[in-house]
Amino acid sequence: MLAVARPDRSTASRTPARLIWGGISIAFLAVLGFGSIDTWHYFMSPFPIVERATFVHIWSFQVERLPSVGSELLVQVMFTGAIIVFLAAVIAGLWLLIVPEQPHESHDGI
Repeated sequence: MLAVARPDRSTASRTPARLIWGGISIAFLAVLGFGSIDTWHYFMSPFPIVERATFVHIWSFQVERLPSVGSELLVQVMFTGAIIVFLAAVIAGLWLLIVPEQPHESHDGI
């Protein structure tokens, strides 16, 4: 028996979810790119110093102060890669959370 291709009817129902996912992903990246948070420093003082810092500044500060080893470039590349993998995993997780799964067709009797 030949299988007949059916039109994909789930694409129309997934379009609003894709738009929502795209909007949330762009908003997430915009907050990381332009947003700032309070940071607390306890340098040589029992009382914290509070200042605002962007996420990019915090991550670049961490990259600049990684441990000194034989191949510092390799450690910096691995740290930056870990940040990129983390961001990609968050966006992929948003996709799995928001976009509905396509229904599977039953193959009974085959």
